[in-house]
Amino acid sequence: MMRSPESWSLRLRVFLFFALLAVVVVVVDTASWVLAGVRIAEGRPVGATHVLFGLVSSLVVVGSIAWVWMKFDEHVARAVQAAAASLRTVVHAASSGATAPPARFARYLGPLNPAVREAIDALIAARAQMDHAVAVATNTATIRTRRLEAVLQDLDQGVVICNLNHEILLYNRKALEILHVTGEIGLGRSLFSLIDGRPISQALSRVRARFGRDGALAAGNRAYSIFVGTGADGETTIKGRVSLTLTDGGREPIGYAIALEDVTAELSAGIQRDRHLHRATEEIRQRIASVFLVGELLVQAQDHASGDAELSATARQAFADERQHLTEILDRMERASSDLLASAWPMGEVFAPLFLEQIADRVREEAGVDCTVEAESFWIRCDPGSLTDLLDHLALRLAEHDPPRGVRLVGAAGGDLGHHIDLVPDAGTVVTMRDLDAWLDEPLGATATATATVGGITGRDILFRHKTNLWPITGQDGTVRVRVPVTQSEAPATVRADLEARPEFYDFDLTARVPHARIDDRPLDDLSYVVFDCETTGLEPSRGDRVVSLAGVRVVNGRRLRGEVFQALVNPGRHIPSASTRIHGITDAMVAGADSVERVLTRFTAFADGAVLVAHNAAFDMSFVAQEAAGATLAAQPVIDTVLLAAHVFGADQPLTLDSLAERFGITIEEADRHTALGDAVATADVLINLFGLLKAAGVSTLRDAVEASELQAAIRRRQRAY
Repeated sequence: MMRSPESWSLRLRVFLFFALLAVVVVVVDTASWVLAGVRIAEGRPVGATHVLFGLVSSLVVVGSIAWVWMKFDEHVARAVQAAAASLRTVVHAASSGATAPPARFARYLGPLNPAVREAIDALIAARAQMDHAVAVATNTATIRTRRLEAVLQDLDQGVVICNLNHEILLYNRKALEILHVTGEIGLGRSLFSLIDGRPISQALSRVRARFGRDGALAAGNRAYSIFVGTGADGETTIKGRVSLTLTDGGREPIGYAIALEDVTAELSAGIQRDRHLHRATEEIRQRIASVFLVGELLVQAQDHASGDAELSATARQAFADERQHLTEILDRMERASSDLLASAWPMGEVFAPLFLEQIADRVREEAGVDCTVEAESFWIRCDPGSLTDLLDHLALRLAEHDPPRGVRLVGAAGGDLGHHIDLVPDAGTVVTMRDLDAWLDEPLGATATATATVGGITGRDILFRHKTNLWPITGQDGTVRVRVPVTQSEAPATVRADLEARPEFYDFDLTARVPHARIDDRPLDDLSYVVFDCETTGLEPSRGDRVVSLAGVRVVNGRRLRGEVFQALVNPGRHIPSASTRIHGITDAMVAGADSVERVLTRFTAFADGAVLVAHNAAFDMSFVAQEAAGATLAAQPVIDTVLLAAHVFGADQPLTLDSLAERFGITIEEADRHTALGDAVATADVLINLFGLLKAAGVSTLRDAVEASELQAAIRRRQRAY
């Protein structure tokens, strides 16, 4: 399609002026040749020197014009274009990295260069001043927001807030645990990809039905509804409470909030309890019937005049057997009850050395005695609050002497004795099992130094909850220690090393998203993106090269989400050449135990679900992904290339490598992160964010526009390669 003259670039306009001069010279020379031909036709002579001179003069003039145009293009047109690009970058990009036109052009701009510098510096200073003013004005709100964040993140209940399109606006750490995801829950993603959506939709319908026509809640109706559903893993049972979030006037719903609980263990405990009760009831009913039969046998034995000794003995034995059976049933019910109570009690993981240090601090503060800790490194599964109360109570009792005696807290891991905590008082303290029984029956807190109790709970209650016991041990040297066995635990899952300290977990601006019939019609900054990068064994997938590392980050609502990162090594099933290792640093040993590309791509597909894929030089990365069967879904998703988008903004003749674009936008790529899949994905995501404003200024505002601009640049590149 022919472009209008208004859309012509400065360099093209300059070129056309010089081309016009060249055409004029050619026309004039051609006219002189025509006149010479006329003279020849009329029989008048034309000298050979005249012909040669005309030819040479034409070539010299055309060559001079071409040379002047090239210099003009370099010294003026390209320099002005570079200055305009620098100004446009500062005005429209998210960051202002370029502070002046490149040095190779700056020297040709004359007085325009310092003027451009001053304009850029003024823009940067104005932006900084405005940012500072905004930061000062919102400082109080930021502090309050962070306090709210801290509260939300530490809640023991999962919280998820969605808009009416079921896109996630907020979640907390507990929601990640309940939904069994690891930082990949996804702001802007559909909640229904993580949990069965039918119960939630039904609960929402029930709540919305309780609002009157004017939007007010009808009298007597609750503004929430309870549902029970299944997690995406098909194994987790989740109980939730759904309530609507309304506009400021409270008349129109704009989303909903869900409070989540994992009731899998609770439901399982209830089922087990019901099974035990049902089984015990049936067995007791059978045994009672047997007891009645035994009673009848005894009556029959008494009715016999001769006294049937054999019948009487049989009846007594049967009665004894039934009593034994009933005793076993009751014992089994007691054990089951203990197990159910212990499993229902809230338990957590504590690190033994830190846990014992906290108890020691408490003992020193309460009793004023020396309390030291000797603990190996291991984790304990317990109720930290109640176990702390128990050990504190025992330590205080052991220290109650005149004068008070010190106590050592010793934590030992493994061995024949299992994991345990020993309380060791100073030499001379005598402890018997009778003393321990008396202390365990006391309400916690009732010591000589403290009389306040903890809700009437005794030490024996706490031992019962933890399914453990304690006893005194006397060593050969006469020292006494009280041993409390504890349950070992694996170290709890930690925050992933590749996540920053404060990952984003909310974005209420997503509430204002306007639904579009087609994704092509959505604005670029309204889309969710997954920016990814691959490291490979080589450059040619057709010759057997494979992926060795895959990483991706999510960009939602125009910002990169630090808390939503995908990163995985891949076992390529073949040797990694040393030349490739020198670039990305990945060796055969590093990927020996890694997942296959099929498994990694399956996980990555879930991470990228519903997003537009983005890569720098996307054709390269997609060629590796598309050749795998597990990559078929990814290959069908929209893909855009930051190289082609940058070419549309800055021109195809500009340097468009990731490093050059990062430098232009002031993006720092740490040397350790360069040529790693995650480092390049993060840098590409930041480049994409900076391109949004520049693309919008260039008339590229929707995904359709971006695809068309990319296709145009790709076509230009193909034509350039053809020449």
